Order: sequence, then C-alpha cells, then structure tokens
Amino acid sequence: MFKSPLDARYRVPEAPTPAPEHALPRRGVSPALPVITSQRTGRRAAAGIDPEARFGPPPESRPAPPAADRSAVRSTLRANRRFGAGALVGFAASLLIAAGGLWGVAVLAFG
Repeated sequence: MFKSPLDARYRVPEAPTPAPEHALPRRGVSPALPVITSQRTGRRAAAGIDPEARFGPPPESRPAPPAADRSAVRSTLRANRRFGAGALVGFAASLLIAAGGLWGVAVLAFG
C-alpha cells in the first residue's frame, strides 16, 4: 500500500540455465495446483501383506487405575478466592503508597 513500485533496473536477470529438477516447485505446493495424496487401497491385502499376521493382534486394553484420594487437596475455588482477595488488597495498598509518595514529594517541593 505504501511501497513504491519496483524498478525494472534492479530486477534479477533470468538464470542462464534452467533450474535443476529438485529446485522446481512440486505439485500441490502452489494454491493454484491441486494437492495430490496417496489413497489407501486393498492392494496390500491382495498382495499378501497382512499387518495382523506380521505383528499379531492388537494388545488387550487394561482397566483404568483407580482414582487417587483427593480429599486432602485444598479446593481450587477457595485458593482462587484467596488469591483474588490478596491481589485486591495489594492493588489498594500500592495505590495508597503511590498517593502518599506523591503527597510527600508535593510537600517537599512546594513546602
């Protein structure tokens, strides 16, 4: 928006040789080109590669461990209230200290 237009004198000239294959953009990199992904097909099973035969059946799931006893842990609601009260008291105290300091400077300056 606020940039000056490009000056043709300072443009980089075209390369004398074409770019190597590995430096060219791949399909799907540009938003204008479609993204090509591989699809899973049944060709592996038809080819005789059966993952269950190679790795065995999936492991059995174990039951979840019992919940820990949390009766001794303090309430987060109570902790948040306590922190809020402390923050409010600290803010009020800092305002009083700042006002007292300004009053002290005014007394010293204007006597």
